[in-house]
Amino acid sequence: ERKHNEANFESNQDGTNANYGWNCGVEGPTKKKSINLIRNRQIKNALALLMISHGTPYIFAGDEIGNTRNGNNNAYCIDDESAYVKWKNSSQSKEILSFTKQMIKLRKENKLFHRNEYFKNIDTIGKGYPDLSYHGFEAWRPDTGYNSRMIGLFFSGDYAKEATKVPKSFYVGINMHWENHRLAVPKLKKNQKFSKVIDTGLGQSGSKDNEIPVSARSVVIYEVEI
Repeated sequence: ERKHNEANFESNQDGTNANYGWNCGVEGPTKKKSINLIRNRQIKNALALLMISHGTPYIFAGDEIGNTRNGNNNAYCIDDESAYVKWKNSSQSKEILSFTKQMIKLRKENKLFHRNEYFKNIDTIGKGYPDLSYHGFEAWRPDTGYNSRMIGLFFSGDYAKEATKVPKSFYVGINMHWENHRLAVPKLKKNQKFSKVIDTGLGQSGSKDNEIPVSARSVVIYEVEI
């Protein structure tokens, strides 16, 4: 949760002090499975949210395999492993690389996640849904309070211009709370249903027509063919 630039020989005074990270309960490497599980999930959460965001995704070399600088935020000035990309062949690196590829594929195949225009949050073409809408414990009523840790995003596939495949709608459930929750979803049209494609968490079951489960500190993505 703080910088570790001791190897730079400037008494840890170089580099920014604004480090908005979370060590998940242990500073530095650990063998605790529970801590490593959360860290691994947080990496996936960051990748998932990046890949559904507007603009050009920016990934540091090595992020796709969980590379670490061990807390050094100013490693350009030293020539050792702190600044290298350590190409690992561990089960964790393989898992994160596979997930990164999955998110890149999802983004490239669905124009909704990289449109050339901003979302207006209104139904401009009369299809029944806004281009992007927000949801919470109740559909259409997100909790926007400063201490809220959950939100649901519904991307309407009717606005997927230049789609290369059959357009799809997507619901993204984001739960950064330390407890499991269920988020409400908008009512779908006749014969439509949600199908899960991404889950960074423990994969809770029990989806209903009007809500979906989202594990603690996780992101889920459901698709709907329109």
